[in-house]
Amino acid sequence: MPSTPPSPLALYQHSLAGDVAAYARHAFEWLRAQIDFDAGMLITSQANQPGFLDAHFSGFADVPALMASWQGVAHLDVLAPRLVAEPGVARRHDKDDPLLAGPEFAPLHAHLERFGFQHTLCLALPTPEPQFLVVIILVRSQRGRRGTDAELARLAQLGPAVAETYAACRRMALLAQPLAGLQHLCMARITRQGAYVQTTPAFCELMWAGRAPQNVHLPPEALRALSSGQAWPLPGRDLVLHAQPDAEGQGWLLRLQPRRAADQLSPREREIAQRFARGESNTAIAETLGLSPATVRNHLSNAYAKLQVRHRAGLIAALG
Repeated sequence: MPSTPPSPLALYQHSLAGDVAAYARHAFEWLRAQIDFDAGMLITSQANQPGFLDAHFSGFADVPALMASWQGVAHLDVLAPRLVAEPGVARRHDKDDPLLAGPEFAPLHAHLERFGFQHTLCLALPTPEPQFLVVIILVRSQRGRRGTDAELARLAQLGPAVAETYAACRRMALLAQPLAGLQHLCMARITRQGAYVQTTPAFCELMWAGRAPQNVHLPPEALRALSSGQAWPLPGRDLVLHAQPDAEGQGWLLRLQPRRAADQLSPREREIAQRFARGESNTAIAETLGLSPATVRNHLSNAYAKLQVRHRAGLIAALG
């Protein structure tokens, strides 16, 4: 491996594009030029406890399976809390670490074996958002390929450039979204498959209420609802997720908002109610949407009943 670190200029250039997925691919390539590894993770975690707020992966064949398996064994991981407790300290996390000895760790060992986590080089770093850490995990799947002290030192040297440029890329990505761009907004971005690739502090605070999520994917039922144009209410919470296609057309931009009466409407009921509230007639709506006037009246009647309103003014108020 080269004895001097590569220039981070390429990382800065990629960060300005505001494409976090593309940036992550380049960041893994940049790291791989200096440190040999088989798979990698770039994770946003809470600063006070390890978790997956959003993440990017390289070299894993089945990320959903990896995440589903990890959910069942995350409570056994006694190494990750130490990692996030000491930002800036690069560490080795090995499958045969003495701290993971004992029969109670058998499920964790099975998980690590299944997904090739024999040896890892890990580093957690602070971000401009004090609630977050960027966690870099470089995985080696072959026994005996432990990280050396020199490799740990190199990761500690390279990591800050990754964390800084990744934070810049996340800001640029939000600025590219219509009606977004402020970190305090309760927004997140997910892939078409429902994996979080970007979250804001406000979104994390409301979405997980201080808990550390251990799966980077939305629940399947939430993804199905959002993909069909429905809002998805958080179970047991007075909050609702809404989704719209992101600017790149690669996934969804999520908004987390207080529950409203209008969230009860189906996508078609909401569209017709919004058009009617703007002053369009039943006939005009029917012509625009290719429906019969009777169908429009039925949808509008359902919307009125769900929103418990009796006239257009009440409809406008209920729709916000």
